[in-house]
Formats: sequence, C-alpha cells, structure tokens
Amino acid sequence: MTFPTSPPRGSEPRPWNFPATVRTRLEGGLSVIAVRMASLPIVHVRWSFRSGRIHEPCLLTGVGRLVGAVARHGTRRWDSKGLALRLDHLGAHLSVSVAPDNTVVSVQALSQHLEQALEIAEEVAHRPTFPEPDIERERAKLLDLLLHRQSE
Repeated sequence: MTFPTSPPRGSEPRPWNFPATVRTRLEGGLSVIAVRMASLPIVHVRWSFRSGRIHEPCLLTGVGRLVGAVARHGTRRWDSKGLALRLDHLGAHLSVSVAPDNTVVSVQALSQHLEQALEIAEEVAHRPTFPEPDIERERAKLLDLLLHRQSE
C-alpha cells in the first residue's frame, strides 16, 4: 500500500446565499442588526459595547477578564443562583466576554423565550453586582490559569 502523494481533488464551490440583514437604530442610539434564519427556532442576541481590555490601567492588567467572568454571577434583581435557575428554566445560555476592544454580553434561547432572554441580558449588561465571593473565586481561577500557561 502506498501513501498518496497529493490531496484528493475537491468539488466545485457551491453558492452561498447569506441571509438578509436588517439594520436599524433605536431612539437611544443603539444599533440593531438582525438576521433571520427560519430553519431553527433559536435566537442569539449579542450586545457589543465599545469598551475592552485596552482601556485597563497598567497596574490593573487582567481586570477586564475578571469583570467578564464575574458579571454573570449576579445582578440587582437576581443573585448568582437565581440567575442560573432562570437561565436553566428557559434552556438559555448567557456569556460575557471582554476582548481587547469590546465587551460582549450574549444570550441564546428558544425563540419563544426571546423576551425573557433579553430581560436577562439587559440586567447583566446594565446592573451586575460583582459579589465579593464570586470575585475572589474567579480571581483564583484566573490566577491558576495564568500559572498553568506560564508553566507550559
């Protein structure tokens, strides 16, 4: 048996039709971009803010990652457990990430739960409480991750 000397021949590229995009700006200046894909009854909402880790003071490098990790652990309305139970009840997934140039709060849920999913994302984006025990736990996890990466 011999090993092939060239890759298999590929097929011709198939056409890809991107779904229509609807763009609008709300009264408060928020830009909304919507893409409808009717094949799945799922919504994925992402709020992107022009604020990221690049704005961290030198002596506080890493605080953006910590903010992203802790923001989903409680709001004025729900504590960490209450928020997790609410998300579980809806079958929804929430994430918060802080990149160098932006911060994103996103939530995925079934379309029928869009209103409740938006309510949760809005609460996390605008009213996180940053509970002290969660800050310390996430801080320890991030330090462990840093030490692990340095040891590789």
